[in-house]
Amino acid sequence: MQKFTLSLTLSVGIALVGCASLAPLTLPPETRAPQAKQAFEPGDLVLRLRIGDSRTLQAAGDSVSIYNLGDIATLVITPFVKVGDDFVPMSATGKPTTEEATDRLTIETSDPHQNTFVLKNLPPNQTYRFQARAYDADRNLISKDDGSTTDVTFTNRPYESATDIQLRLKDKPFSATAKAQIRFSAEGMGSTSRLLATLYKKGTPNVQVGQTVEITKAEFGTGRTLALGGLAHGVTYLLKVEAQRADEVAVGTGSLEWTVGTETDLGQKTLTLVVEAQSRTYAGGVRGYQDGPLATAQFNAPTGLVRGTDGKIYVAEYSTNRIRVIDPVAETVGTLAGSGSWADQDGQGDQAAFRSPWGITSDTLGNLFVTSYAGHNIRKVTLAGLSSLFAGSVQGHKDGAALAARFYQPTSLAFDSQGVLYVSDFINHRIRAIANGQVTTLAGPPEGTAGTVSGFADGTGSEARFDLPRHLCVWNDEIYVADTANRRIRKVTNQGVVTTFAGTGETGAQDGARASATFTNPWAIAVQDGVFYVSDGSRIRRIGTDGQVKTLAGGANRGAQDGAGSQASFYYVHSILPMPDGSLLLADTDNHRIRKLFLP
Repeated sequence: MQKFTLSLTLSVGIALVGCASLAPLTLPPETRAPQAKQAFEPGDLVLRLRIGDSRTLQAAGDSVSIYNLGDIATLVITPFVKVGDDFVPMSATGKPTTEEATDRLTIETSDPHQNTFVLKNLPPNQTYRFQARAYDADRNLISKDDGSTTDVTFTNRPYESATDIQLRLKDKPFSATAKAQIRFSAEGMGSTSRLLATLYKKGTPNVQVGQTVEITKAEFGTGRTLALGGLAHGVTYLLKVEAQRADEVAVGTGSLEWTVGTETDLGQKTLTLVVEAQSRTYAGGVRGYQDGPLATAQFNAPTGLVRGTDGKIYVAEYSTNRIRVIDPVAETVGTLAGSGSWADQDGQGDQAAFRSPWGITSDTLGNLFVTSYAGHNIRKVTLAGLSSLFAGSVQGHKDGAALAARFYQPTSLAFDSQGVLYVSDFINHRIRAIANGQVTTLAGPPEGTAGTVSGFADGTGSEARFDLPRHLCVWNDEIYVADTANRRIRKVTNQGVVTTFAGTGETGAQDGARASATFTNPWAIAVQDGVFYVSDGSRIRRIGTDGQVKTLAGGANRGAQDGAGSQASFYYVHSILPMPDGSLLLADTDNHRIRKLFLP
């Protein structure tokens, strides 16, 4: 065996021979023939290249092709030497050098059939690493993972037995290409944090192709175009896009399909991503009374919800005459107050009694205030469970001192920033106010008004008319009322000026501008950051800051179905509670459960 010394800038180096010439070296002709083992000399290190594809498993009928030996125009083996815990480039003398050094050793051949290489004169008792790469005629890397590496410790035995260097080749680029234009709904993307686009080969099951592409919120704009490679002939591909909130809850999906024939350009398709609210049952579902974990707890007609100053959720439960408490951290349901008896009784915990508690709110000190629907009064409940009468006496309509005042089935209540408590006095068709121990009528006919007091009229104070105002909320010290039988949302200032905020008064579920939208039976209303949410019959509607009314979830039919958008169904939602994470809790009264609506 004739030795050949690499002498780049040094006079002595490592000799290398092989089964064929190694570009840019020109070896003597006798070295081109395959060598037998006995031809190796003491101190030779023999490297043998093993070429395989990039996959460990190939599905039956998979039409994806793989680079093969015929695609290889150049093979490159780069040696490294171990120094401490690291491997650094090796020079032509077998010594450590740098990435850019002119004496760095690289073994390169243009003969793809060459698979055996012999290194001579290596310094013994060293650990070496050999990295193999394959390139096509255009110098594109066609081996996987930026090359394969093999480590070997050289001991300078009579000759080192052949060490296999594994070289895995990539899948070939697919012959057909396509473009997908993903368009986003202009409205409702506020809570969507990212979009995930994934390409699959359609089948049972679908097989993912390539990596999932993430589109961040900063990239939403008006849409994005994805160029799709990886489309092989005779295969149907499915592009799925999922919209997610920051907590990874999915709020929308969309998909496109391509079936690849003989064409190479499949053109562009547009995927319109519909982002919808997602309804899930949070607690309850079986009518009854049972404390415990959310999954097994039972409710009987929950009607009111409020988030206390302690972060817990308090529930006014109409049919069990109790105030329940949900701990969202422990994910449990308990009872704060109420014996279950239908009565008006002060007391602590289960010594207290209520007569059909309906609405519930909280002051800044953490005290809860509850409307007793059949008791015609307002009760105060501390977070320790102590209940006492706050306002109201017997059925009727009377202003004055709180404990002497009269209500007629009060349903909802809320505080403004000054500590004034507003009450929707349902059967009295009035909005009442409680401040400094006194009850007054803020809007609606005054005490002793003769004739029918229900109706519809905007105006100030006693000029205004309502028809079964069931629920209210406060935003910027103005009161917004779900005026149920008038099928409108009304606005009342703290001076009693009443105007129509949304709805024409016609029965319907028409979305659009506030002034032209229609409602069926607005039961409950809540507000967060100037956006209003309304339970309207069996739908959940939103009134945005842009003045547009939009249906988020539900449809014409009542039910208890979880799901997205119109797939969900509800049965008399009498309270809506915006949560800090942007979701809504719903008191789904006749389904005897608390629902959670994840907003897009």
